[in-house]
Amino acid sequence: MKRRLPLIIFALVGAVLLTSCAFEPFAKIPFSVKLTTAVNLPIAGEPTELITADFNGDGHLDLVTLHLFKRNIVFHAGDGLGGFESQSPIVFNPDPIMYRIADINGDDLSDLLVLVDESYEMAMLLGSEEFGLVLSTTVPLVHESLEEETEQTMSGLENVTPEHGGFGEQGRLHSFTYGDYDDDGNLDFVIGYQDGEVELFKGNGDKTFEVTEKIDTELELPELESLDLNNDNFDDLIVFGNLESLLEPGQVDGSKITIYYGSANGFSEEEDMIVRVTSGTVGSLMVHDFDRDGFEDLVVGFSGNGTVSVIPNSGIGSFDDMKNYLVKTASGISLADMDNDGDNDLIISQSRGEFNTGVVQVFLNAGDYRLRAPESFEVRIGPRSLVSGDFNEDGLPDIAVINQFSSDLSLIFNETGSAELDN
Repeated sequence: MKRRLPLIIFALVGAVLLTSCAFEPFAKIPFSVKLTTAVNLPIAGEPTELITADFNGDGHLDLVTLHLFKRNIVFHAGDGLGGFESQSPIVFNPDPIMYRIADINGDDLSDLLVLVDESYEMAMLLGSEEFGLVLSTTVPLVHESLEEETEQTMSGLENVTPEHGGFGEQGRLHSFTYGDYDDDGNLDFVIGYQDGEVELFKGNGDKTFEVTEKIDTELELPELESLDLNNDNFDDLIVFGNLESLLEPGQVDGSKITIYYGSANGFSEEEDMIVRVTSGTVGSLMVHDFDRDGFEDLVVGFSGNGTVSVIPNSGIGSFDDMKNYLVKTASGISLADMDNDGDNDLIISQSRGEFNTGVVQVFLNAGDYRLRAPESFEVRIGPRSLVSGDFNEDGLPDIAVINQFSSDLSLIFNETGSAELDN
């Protein structure tokens, strides 16, 4: 029996490969969107992430860029005409590694949560009508085991490495999400570490948080999202990460999504949703109502094999079979109704290295999870994070992408028509 085991594993892997690599065929529909040549605005400091919202409450979309290597974020106030005015950087020490939009104080202005590396803190920046964004407070995320190790090191008793190591090492802060997982009305955080450990920081309602649950997901570089999948008023946790190879222990050759369901007593159960054993590993994870049926779907990007997949939400507490699209590479992903037909279209940025111009590709949605073959629009060097929004307020979504190696922002405006979008 032992001699047959590798053959059995090979057969199982082959079966997963067959089920996970079927691509949706491209639809033969005309490309009915008119987009301008990119307008490039200088953004100093090698920007690495981009996000958009109306932070100052003036009715215009603003942009925020994160500069990992400069340890700062920069607020860019939108004027509603497609222009942006950059404010002074907000500096962090050590590095800000990820941020998310939230209304922290309930004043109907968009605020920003920033995960800060090494110091294990969550910085809270509040939207401000006068200043755009203002650093309000930082919340420590250090739990008892880290405090004990720090005390040992400072006392000279033992030269120990903190439980979560340095940047780029296994174990360091990697991602986070937030929600109300126990439905007590307080904001909770979930932090993901590079080695696959996930920790739930329960909010106490007074801007203090405590670790109440630790999960070893065994998924490297976990990406996290929150979603009330089973409609029970408890937010659930979606974890998407790299999966160790069945054939070569110690190697990564695929990825898996696991759902942890929220409850009054923490995460009550878990469910493994997909296993993908291919050369493609974890790239990105986002929650978006792709088919506009009122239920949030999952959109996942796989690096290495150039695949973007949509996992439809059935609306009954589960997901339907994933729909796979071949896109070569995707540095950034966004969804918007570019042709104003009621369907969300797929937008990706594609980097071609440090010395060659990149492109933005638009895949029009033909309905029933069929996309048109993409049209490409040239941007600058090293495009990464990408967002969409109506930046010039003509009723049509535009595209913004930050280019790391040329240190600028590319704006592509939609000139398809002036019809109002159906909100």
